[in-house]
Amino acid sequence: MRKILPFLLVLTACAPFGKEPPAFERMAVTEIEGFGESPLLPAVRTFVKSCDWLTEKNPVLGGEEDWQPVCQEAEFIATEGDARVFFTSRFDAVKLHGGHALVTGYYEPVFEASAARTEAFDQPVLARPEDLVAVDLGAFRDDLKGRRIAGRIEDGRLVPYADREAIELSPPAEAEILGYMRADDLFFLQIQGSGVLEFPEGARRIGYAAQNGHPYKAIGKTLVEEGHMALEDVTMQSIRQWLATAPEEDAARVRASNPSYVFFTDRGPAEGDEGPLGTAGVPLTADYSVAVDRFAIPLGAPVFISGEDDVLSISKLTVAQDTGGAIRGPDRVDLFLGRGDEAGETAGRLKLDADIVVLIPKGAALPIAEPGA
Repeated sequence: MRKILPFLLVLTACAPFGKEPPAFERMAVTEIEGFGESPLLPAVRTFVKSCDWLTEKNPVLGGEEDWQPVCQEAEFIATEGDARVFFTSRFDAVKLHGGHALVTGYYEPVFEASAARTEAFDQPVLARPEDLVAVDLGAFRDDLKGRRIAGRIEDGRLVPYADREAIELSPPAEAEILGYMRADDLFFLQIQGSGVLEFPEGARRIGYAAQNGHPYKAIGKTLVEEGHMALEDVTMQSIRQWLATAPEEDAARVRASNPSYVFFTDRGPAEGDEGPLGTAGVPLTADYSVAVDRFAIPLGAPVFISGEDDVLSISKLTVAQDTGGAIRGPDRVDLFLGRGDEAGETAGRLKLDADIVVLIPKGAALPIAEPGA
């Protein structure tokens, strides 16, 4: 479900002054605070879904040979008691850089849409243009691992792709139009990276296809810089309210301050309550799937999160099944909260300073290099 950034200006947790915590700190699963009271069977079922990634994609912690046996065993676990024995006997817990992380939330939004352009629905939902070229720089140099750029070919050279303002003024002819939306709704759909579009003919699930290669700038930051609101007041809800009440030219200018632009693919009818596909290629599970930096935490790995604020109290085992543009390093996690307005309300306000540990199979070797390096 590739996401570009949570809706607001994110402040990353920093290590306190003094000695840096070790890159890896191994401990018994039973030493995790709150683990004994947390239900584990839902996490087993979520874990099994993404085991293919752990056993085929060279995970960053442990090897495929470490994950293969536990993945096979997990398929046969049917009770809460068996799940507890499974995790406590077959896994170790690993803290990365002290085991603290900023936990934000994301969700699958639902928006009205039109198959034809109208006065209200005037912004096209664009599929990936044929001339957009995505480049994984890590395929060329090891020190660029995890870095990607995008552009188009011009006279045999890769040049930057158009930014948001240019695309909105002149959509690329090479891009199929999947439907039309209100301008603000499209902007927030692009932030989430996927969502459900409600057409009069029926609901369709729209997923991330590509991005134009320009860096993301949170428009919450723009609003703070221009003096429209204080940093502590920046939430998804306050940003949407400002855009809705501002003159259209001002709203368009603020949206354009974020040059990043996302293209989509139609994933078919939105049926049932199954979540969108995450980066691991499986449907996300509300409250149990998280987005991580896959160069720090293996996609598919169990991740225990514990923390509480005025928005959410959480002490549970989740599973890393997605990635996001703002999720960089071992100290950032994004919790998938489900579909619709209620999930969006929580996601828009969640900024939780939490304790996290990653579970890896017993005996799995830890790398010498730091996670995400």
